[in-house]
Amino acid sequence: MTQRRIRSIVFKLHAWLGLHVFAVMALLFLTGTVLVFVYQVEAALVGSERLPVPRPMEERASFGTLYETTRAYAPDAVVVEITRSESPWIADRARIFVPGGGFRYLWFGGEGETVSREASTTDLQRVVHDIHASFLTGHMAGGIAVGLFSILLGGFLISGLVSYRRFWRGFLRLPPRHLGPRAWWGGLHRLLALWLSPFLAIMSVTGIFYLVTTLGLLNFQGLSGTDLAERESRLPAGFDGNTLDRAVEAAEAAAPGVTFFLIRLPGAKKQGIEFYGKDDTLLTDTQANRLLMDPTNLAVLDNIRAADMSATNRLTQWNDSLHHGTWGGLPTQLMWVFCGLMATALSFAGAMVYASRVAQPDDRRRAIRRIWSGTVLVKFGYPLFVMALVAIGIMRFA
Repeated sequence: MTQRRIRSIVFKLHAWLGLHVFAVMALLFLTGTVLVFVYQVEAALVGSERLPVPRPMEERASFGTLYETTRAYAPDAVVVEITRSESPWIADRARIFVPGGGFRYLWFGGEGETVSREASTTDLQRVVHDIHASFLTGHMAGGIAVGLFSILLGGFLISGLVSYRRFWRGFLRLPPRHLGPRAWWGGLHRLLALWLSPFLAIMSVTGIFYLVTTLGLLNFQGLSGTDLAERESRLPAGFDGNTLDRAVEAAEAAAPGVTFFLIRLPGAKKQGIEFYGKDDTLLTDTQANRLLMDPTNLAVLDNIRAADMSATNRLTQWNDSLHHGTWGGLPTQLMWVFCGLMATALSFAGAMVYASRVAQPDDRRRAIRRIWSGTVLVKFGYPLFVMALVAIGIMRFA
């Protein structure tokens, strides 16, 4: 079989598969793009989730103050966790469990001594994340389905490069307008794919890694509190905001250089206080450093530093940093948003190539109808997919 014949077969397979899954690929690219700045987007839309005056973390209320504010606002609720925001203009937040009412978020206004907003935990971040990670199911099966699209993405990238003869010459080849819509859309699709090839490769590899973790094929290093004795209550008697502030001081002394952003309080009588923070270790997030403490005597039971984490945990941190675009700070996050939007356009451009190719001189059908007629296998699968997403969303979040 000649190379030309091989390229022809690969191209046909690439085009056929791409036509049938382009909308789902575009959805995954778009939701992933939104997730890069989802907290900032939601804070911009909901005024009570942002601070009227930007405050750096060191000028905000302590964890203990936030705990006392939460207890005063909802005395019957269980304080599950308190999160400090990295952004100086996004408010800090607590997650509570209200008996008979489920989990709720509390956002702190001003200096952290008041609650500016109480809301459901079904926020923009959760909905967009669940669409992106599991097609809203929140289930392993949905995560596997999304992971399979990461494999497809890698296949599209490889098959596109194979079928594009001498692709390295096309990085500056603009789409030809004078040859008609088909040539223009084809040129745009190839150009976007070449520019995005490093980004697409990273998304494919990191997405496949998430598939491996979803399948439970890796063992992760977690906090261990084998020396923690069972208490009479979830928290010891007299535990208050001052106690929590002393616990934070003890945690900072045990983990110098770490800034803690999240504290998870015990949910049972034999659980400890969990601290999650970040230091200057490269390619790590705000939960890379982990510490477990006994709430009765504030003794440190386990202390996992980012520089000493297991190989699997380290790979996960690297994978998260690359997939979310946080590996270089704000510049790479902005670059990831730009690449994500172009990748979304890339998916639609591929479908428009087909719509232009099958168009007849007297064809009055819109492009979307021509694309619809070509998606033989999923012609009715897409409406069912959308209906399933809506139904799952209602069952889970309504």
